[in-house]
Amino acid sequence: MTLNYREEMGLTAAFLSEMRLRLSDKDADVLPPEGKLYDGTEPNRLSLVGCIGPAPDIDYTGPQPPNSVGIVLLVSPDAEGLIQCELSGQFDLVHRYIPDIRSMARDVILDGATPRRSQTISVTFKRYTVCFSEITLAFDPAKPNEWMSAKSVVTATLNIEKNRWLDDPRIMRRCRLNPNGGARLSFEWSEAALADQRGLNYAVYEQIISDPNEILSYEINLRGRLRPAPTAFGANMEGRFLLELFLENQTTTANARAFGIEFPYLLDARLVAQLAAGTSHKVPHRLQPEDYRYRDDDGLPGYGVSCGVIQLDDNKFMTDGMPTSAQARVDAPRPGDVGMTHAPDYKRLAHDPLVVCESFLNAQEQYLGLWASRIHSLESAGLMADRDIAIADRDSFQFEISRIRDGVDLLREHDDLRQCFQWMNEAMARAIKMQGKKFAGWHLFQLGFILTQIRSIYERHAPVTELRGSMETADVLWFATGGGKTEAYLGIISMAMLFARMRGRDHGTTAWIRFPLRMLSVQQFQRLSFVLAQTNKIRQRENLGGWPLTIGYYTGDGTPSRISSTFGDDVQKGFLPAISEERLKAYQFISDCPYCGSSGSVSIEKDLVRARIKHVCTNEGCWSNTEADAGIHGEGIRGEIGIYVSDEECYRYLPSVLVGTVDKLAVIGHNKRFANYFGGARYFCPEHGFTQASKCEHRRIVKKNDAWEGVQCGNNTKTSELKVVAVPPMKDPGFALLVQDELHLLRESLGNFDAHYETLLSTLQISHHGRAPKVLAATATIKDFEDHIHHLYLRKAVRFPAPGVHQGESFYARKVQDTETEVPLIRRWFAGILPIGRGRIAMQAVAEVSSRFLDQVDQWRIRLAAGDPSLLTQLELTAAQAGDALRYIEKNLNTDLVYANSKRNITEIMRYMEEVNNKTGVERNARLLDGETRLDMILDAIRHVETKAPDDNCRHIIATSVVSHRVDIAELNFMIMAGWPKSTAEYIQASARSGRVHPGIVFCVLSSHQLFESGVFMNFGDYHTFLDRLVDSVPINRFAPNIIDRTLPGILSSIILNWARQQPWGSDISNYVSPLVSLLRGSSGKAIAEQIKTVVINSLRIPASLQGKFDQRVISGFNTALKERVDNAFFELENWPGSKNAQTISEALGDIFGYAPFRSFRDIENQILIKPVNSAADQVLMALAR
Repeated sequence: MTLNYREEMGLTAAFLSEMRLRLSDKDADVLPPEGKLYDGTEPNRLSLVGCIGPAPDIDYTGPQPPNSVGIVLLVSPDAEGLIQCELSGQFDLVHRYIPDIRSMARDVILDGATPRRSQTISVTFKRYTVCFSEITLAFDPAKPNEWMSAKSVVTATLNIEKNRWLDDPRIMRRCRLNPNGGARLSFEWSEAALADQRGLNYAVYEQIISDPNEILSYEINLRGRLRPAPTAFGANMEGRFLLELFLENQTTTANARAFGIEFPYLLDARLVAQLAAGTSHKVPHRLQPEDYRYRDDDGLPGYGVSCGVIQLDDNKFMTDGMPTSAQARVDAPRPGDVGMTHAPDYKRLAHDPLVVCESFLNAQEQYLGLWASRIHSLESAGLMADRDIAIADRDSFQFEISRIRDGVDLLREHDDLRQCFQWMNEAMARAIKMQGKKFAGWHLFQLGFILTQIRSIYERHAPVTELRGSMETADVLWFATGGGKTEAYLGIISMAMLFARMRGRDHGTTAWIRFPLRMLSVQQFQRLSFVLAQTNKIRQRENLGGWPLTIGYYTGDGTPSRISSTFGDDVQKGFLPAISEERLKAYQFISDCPYCGSSGSVSIEKDLVRARIKHVCTNEGCWSNTEADAGIHGEGIRGEIGIYVSDEECYRYLPSVLVGTVDKLAVIGHNKRFANYFGGARYFCPEHGFTQASKCEHRRIVKKNDAWEGVQCGNNTKTSELKVVAVPPMKDPGFALLVQDELHLLRESLGNFDAHYETLLSTLQISHHGRAPKVLAATATIKDFEDHIHHLYLRKAVRFPAPGVHQGESFYARKVQDTETEVPLIRRWFAGILPIGRGRIAMQAVAEVSSRFLDQVDQWRIRLAAGDPSLLTQLELTAAQAGDALRYIEKNLNTDLVYANSKRNITEIMRYMEEVNNKTGVERNARLLDGETRLDMILDAIRHVETKAPDDNCRHIIATSVVSHRVDIAELNFMIMAGWPKSTAEYIQASARSGRVHPGIVFCVLSSHQLFESGVFMNFGDYHTFLDRLVDSVPINRFAPNIIDRTLPGILSSIILNWARQQPWGSDISNYVSPLVSLLRGSSGKAIAEQIKTVVINSLRIPASLQGKFDQRVISGFNTALKERVDNAFFELENWPGSKNAQTISEALGDIFGYAPFRSFRDIENQILIKPVNSAADQVLMALAR
């Protein structure tokens, strides 16, 4: 048996609750009267919950820690006009303590073998708990803004404790001072001083203490006041007040230092307020957005100041030094829950799709009834503005239904389209089953999104008379992270490939899946490989013909560009024979075979004869080795998986799907072979793939005089053994689909540059007689998404799915309750702490949280293995479930994930972790994953976490944003955020790594030195309640000043190399400027220049349909600048000096514009290339990368 989700949730909640006590560095809420001894460290560095600093230093202008915790309540007087509350609570304080004689002996400083004459007493402290209760504060509503204080009562409580502490001679008294005002803690060493504890005490009293009768007096205040409720709270605030209550540390650091205390903090401070007279009311959310769906939320119990607030009962409230927020589990509803009579199972859809689709549409029509009820209720309440917004949302959903119905109608009307839809579902069923996943069908949003794209698939090959402009719209998919967006894309791509084959497109790239820089996911690549492999098997089984369906890895960095070239740096950077075995492993992107499903059977090898890097399955009986078609012209993949690693291989074989990074678009301006994607390659060499000329342009690798060289292939259409064959013109040239993941990260300069290249790509495709690519995009923020799409793609935008009736839900997603108890289920808990102190205290706290989390895991493992009754009672589990709970913890809570925002933070965290582990003597190892980590190492780390034994020493994954996108590990359910990421969008993406399958915990360690992070902590609940709505709009502007000067050189170069060269008059154009100059000076030069100019201007022209979306003055200025710069460039080229004829086109355009064409969208500053001089050096660099 295994635990059900409700039981997992209970275990996780109990674990988090116990973590709070552990993070306060105590075994019980109240310390025993004798206190807790700290030897060698300051308590404030270990107590991380509820800490408040000393009184502010008015002479210090930098950030200072908060010196109070408080509660703000909304109250109204009782019938007698009274407002009264009873205060109770606790806090821990610290005294410097004379060290134990053994500690002092351990810390004696030696000169050689002899103790130094002057010694400093060891760092030792005692921590005590002070409790207070039944302190009454009464407030007069007629006298608002008047502070009431109970400082004398708290002082009396402190004095009682102080008299008790004075009985302990080891508590440090007032000391002699050094020149800077601190305690002078040194004494002269003597044999007598270390003879025994009494001797050490005597030495301290004689040489360090100045007043043996005075110990540090902490000054603590309890105060409160009323002030009128602000009118912003609403119209019914008459007679209501804000009641502000504070527990305040007024102890000064200057006074505390005289007693050997540098940090007179209060630790684990709590304030409890019981409203004895008056009535409390909910306060509105501070961050609540204007949205009628949030009207259902009745507000907060109160506001916290430097803390959260917990409501204990109707009129009792407590500060919370570790605020938490529970995020509801939102799942795709079951088909029956929405009224579907047929479930969208893959197998059913592969057999009879129309029945399922009609059932789906009927369920959506029923959902419109909920909209009618919501609109009516808003209207009845007189909320007409909200009603109008709700009507608009309802209309968006109706439009969504109409698009889905259109897709279903197309399936009904076109047998070949419906057949491809059925085959796609068959492929998905096989791929999902081979990956060992438990689901057997689509989530509703996946099916809905796929059906909205049926028209886009159909219109790739439809007559012009049937086009309805689906390519002119970018579809933006906004769904919860981890909801299954990838599978939805893969289904669309699979169907598009099959339909293209049925309509005669026998080669070419169907989809280009793109990620922001360095955001590629090995897991997503593996999932893609399974779907593509199963689709390819169907292609071959159904005799659809054409080239096999393959994948290309097409990125800006990380893989070689040219593997058969020895020109220039290519020998070191990518020449196949020079690639070491270590580096070769870095190019392996999958480990499990997508054809036979064998786990770990894929290896990578060199094929020097064909100049290839191949992924192969070591299972001899695999379909790829036994049944895969070799092809008529050698185009098959018999003996390999069909994954192309290098840029060169992608241009030579035109993979069906490209997977890569956004900045790869920049290569258009440098590589004439990019035209191959638009059908520019009209020949195929059986050895080396597609070529633009009848004689193979590629190189074969041969060995001469014991050295490998790349020489011209030599194959042509007349070769006797292996002939180059002519291929028919590519149907639907270019990319059918552009799938952009993490759209929100295309922002600022990256987004601005990419925007110009996106429209360039579309224009090139159309200029090659293709249709514009369909754009699909996933994003973490929906705010102002239309504006983002307008700037990025110059297209209209449609959101999917449309918003739902209730907050956090839609037709496709509902909050889930436990079926037995109807208790709402939780996806993940967010918890926060705000450690205070000097230096990099937050990073040290990260290491402490990580260590204590694993300490608790290990202790619970021991207790569960022994069947500890008290722990099982705490977890609400039976004795028979102890083994299930143990296995759950060992599998799903045995590794923590630490998310850092910078490499500096990583370095500090790892150093602090090492310090903590050295103190405890526990061996716990970490795996580091950042932007420099090779994909094979990321894959190995993922597999290790998924399969490791319970006692494995690898307990930490420390990572940067490389794991925040598409890394799905069910076993990672405790995550530590080392500070707040750069944006809320990144926080959403990153935090979703925890709680993918099982309940998760996200622990935020925030810095009191950062104003924003302190603000997040104070509004912790609100931040997480409205997380999706707090994402910023994406800053992007395709008209940004001077941007055209940076992008135009690359755009012009791209069109010359990848369009002009393919025209009848452009065959002599090369990478060098002189043939172009000669062409422009010829008799047809003026006409040719005008043709090129037209394509250049079209690539940046604002379409008529979007003219109203931008400021006309901006458009006019941009168009004028564009025309002037293009005209000037051609004037310069027509008058190019002969002395510069040896320049490349790129160099020439760099001279003209002042900027050369981009090689990467990161080319903002000069880059430094570090390259190995030989294979041995390469191995050293790879080792350093590890």
